[in-house]
Amino acid sequence: MRSIIVALLLVSQLLGCGGKSEQAVLSGTTMGTTWSVVLATPPGPITLDALQKAIEGELLRINQLMSTYQADSELSQFNASTSTELTRLNAEILFVLDASLRISEVSDGAYDVTLGAVIDAWGFGAADQNGEAPTEQQLQEASEATGFNRIVRAGSKMSKDHPQMRIDLSSLAKGYAVDRIGLIVERIGAYDYLAEIGGEVRARGYRTKDKPWRVGIEIPNGEVAQGLAMSNLSVASSGSYRNYREIDGKRVSHLIDGQTHQPISHNTVAATVLHRNTMLADAWATALMVVAPEKAQAIIHEQSIEVQLTYKTDTGFDIWRTPGFAEMVIDNPE
Repeated sequence: MRSIIVALLLVSQLLGCGGKSEQAVLSGTTMGTTWSVVLATPPGPITLDALQKAIEGELLRINQLMSTYQADSELSQFNASTSTELTRLNAEILFVLDASLRISEVSDGAYDVTLGAVIDAWGFGAADQNGEAPTEQQLQEASEATGFNRIVRAGSKMSKDHPQMRIDLSSLAKGYAVDRIGLIVERIGAYDYLAEIGGEVRARGYRTKDKPWRVGIEIPNGEVAQGLAMSNLSVASSGSYRNYREIDGKRVSHLIDGQTHQPISHNTVAATVLHRNTMLADAWATALMVVAPEKAQAIIHEQSIEVQLTYKTDTGFDIWRTPGFAEMVIDNPE
C-alpha cells in the first residue's frame, strides 16, 4: 500500500534499444509484497540460482529478526513480552531502530514506530472498530503504550517503559532489506544493478553503458507519465490515497500523527524521497507524509533531502519538487 513508485519497467529495460539484452532478472515474494533484482550483465563467479538462494535466505533472516507478522521473530517476541527490563536484541534491529529514533526527533514525534496500539484503536491494525472512531477513553488507553522517547537504549540492550508497548519497523524494514540485497549483489562483483522490494528501489551503476536506470513514478490517478533516471541512488515512496477506512461516513487515512494520535488530515497525499540509503529513503517518505506540509518542507531543507511531494487540490493534484529531484525527472519513462 505504501508504494507509489511503480514496477521497474522491466520490459523497456530488458529490451533496451531494441536489441537483445544480456540483463538477468531475479524475483520472488517477501514481506507481503514482491522483490526483484535486475543485473545489467549476468553474474560471473556465481550462478543465478545460487544468487537467488542467497537473496531469499537473507530476506528470510531479516524477517526472522524484524517481522511483526511472524510471532516467533525476535522483534515480535520483544513486543509480546510484558517485561520492562533491559533486553539484549540483535544489533541489526537496534541499528534500524536507532535510525527511526533520529527521524522521530527531527519530526518532533510525528513519526513514531511505537504507535501500534493507537493504530489498532483506529482500526488499521489487528483491532477492528467496525467503522467507528475510537472513543476518547480508548484512545487515551492506547496512547499510554506509545512514545518513541520512552524507549531506553543501553549498548546492545533495549527496554520499554510500558509492558504493552510495541515497536513496528515496517517503515524501514523493506528499505533495509533492499540495502542488504544490494550488498549481496556487490559481493559477487556486480555493481550495475537495480534491486527493489515493494517499490522501494536501490539503483547502482548503469543499466547499459552510460545509461542510468529508469524508474516510473505513479501519480494518485494511476498514470505513469514521468519517472526518474537514477544511478547510485535509492528511492522510496509513501502515500495516503490507497489505504484508508470509512469511519463515521468519512475517509480516514491509515497514517497516524504521533503527536496528536489522529489520522493525518492535511493535503499531502504522496511523498517520494531520493537518498543514497534505501532504508532512510523509506523512513523519510513516511515521516514527510505524517508531518504537516510546512513542517515537511522545513525538514527537507534542514536535512538536505531530495523529495517530491504531491498535494491534493480542489481540481486535482499539485506536485512540489526540490531542485535536485527535478533534475532527475524524465518524461515517458517507458
